[in-house]
Amino acid sequence: MAQQESGWVLEQHPDPETFRRVWARVMPDGEGSPIALEPEPSERTEQQESLPEEHSGPEREPGASLEMLIDRTRAAFESAQNLVRRAGRYGQSIGAVAAEDRTALRRLSAAYYLETGRDYRSNRPPQSPEPLALAPALRRQYQREEELEGLCVNQMKQSAGTQAELLEELSLQFRRHCRTLRQTLERMEPDRLG
Repeated sequence: MAQQESGWVLEQHPDPETFRRVWARVMPDGEGSPIALEPEPSERTEQQESLPEEHSGPEREPGASLEMLIDRTRAAFESAQNLVRRAGRYGQSIGAVAAEDRTALRRLSAAYYLETGRDYRSNRPPQSPEPLALAPALRRQYQREEELEGLCVNQMKQSAGTQAELLEELSLQFRRHCRTLRQTLERMEPDRLG
């Protein structure tokens, strides 16, 4: 952007290095500059070296957070699948949760592949069913889905683009699963809750 003033063209954002050289020639003491000058390049590198690096933790490999989400989603899927077999008349709604968890697992695996170029295979053995009655098992599944929602929200804040969109969609899906599981518990006979 430039504006014409008395035949002179004034740039609104002059090159700082050029301005510094010209100003130093005109004003040897360097004071009274109409724009804030950045420190000399040698001063800048010294300041940059003295500043501690800002990292929120140890450097992580690309896809490390997705690996955790994939593992937790796989556990939720396997758990929901086991619940379907035991749920009786409540199996249809839990089956829908299991199917969506399987789809979420595929979507996260695809995102992992796009980020890393590798296919992620968990080295965890398949989960064995928990020996819980139906109501406590539904409660545990609710907790898994709630945890997945929180993980997606946290990871979404650190992501961008299509990965952030995916995580937002999945967080809403996991919230919907929590609602479905709560409604299933609400429909159960009171004697089965104890």
